[in-house]
Parts: sequence; C-alpha cells; structure tokens
Amino acid sequence: RPLSAKEADEEREVRMWHCLIAEVRGTEEIVGTATVCWYKAGALLPPPFPTNAPDVMYVSNAAVSREFRRQGVASSVLRECERLARRWGQSAVYLHVEDSNEGARAFYEANGYTLHSEEAAWRGAFQKRKLLLRKGLETA
Repeated sequence: RPLSAKEADEEREVRMWHCLIAEVRGTEEIVGTATVCWYKAGALLPPPFPTNAPDVMYVSNAAVSREFRRQGVASSVLRECERLARRWGQSAVYLHVEDSNEGARAFYEANGYTLHSEEAAWRGAFQKRKLLLRKGLETA
C-alpha cells in the first residue's frame, strides 16, 4: 500500500536510500543490485553546493552479474525500484545513463524511461557525458 504523507516523511527521514539485491532462488548468490535514493536531479552542481532543485527518486548503481544478463534480472530490479518509489508517494523515477552506452539506453527506453535532460556540455570535458532519464509511474 502507498504510505500516507506523514509515513512517507517519516520513512524519508530514516531511510534516505535503499539498496535492492536480486538473489538466485534457494541460494544466497547475489546476481543484481540497484540503489534507490532521494536526489536533486535538476541541480547544476553536486552536493554540498546549495540548490533549489526538488528531491526526486533516483536509481543508481544498477548492475547484474554478466552470466545473469538478458534473463530479466535488471528489469525485475527496476520494477522493484519503481514499486518502492510509488510506495513513497512519488510519481516518477529518474536515472542517469552515459550518452555513449547505447545498450543501456536501449534497455532503459524499452522499460519506459525517456530523456528528461542532458548534462551541461562543460561537464563532458571532465567525465563521460550523461543523460538524465525519467519514467512516470502509474498509481496502483
């Protein structure tokens, strides 16, 4: 069930992020992970610089063991991230993907993520350029 506004605020104070783990059934073998956290996705500069950008639900550190790729693990982990965001009363989830990572971009697009914004061009001089993707969430 979705949390009430008060419950969501209380949980947000206690849990700023969640690490989700996918395991092989019947074993303790970890085959996939992702982190869901509050993030100021629209901020021009990273913390600790001040910003008025709102906090949004953000997925990061998504990974699947090489031998378990293309078996639905990543899609399942993403769906669980989205379920958690809905529980926290959020209407969207955001994530970054490297502009040059065509396989990851195609995967996220196939899972309903669309381009929200591109990083400033000057940031590409220091690291690989990233795209901010967004997926609107239907209420259950």
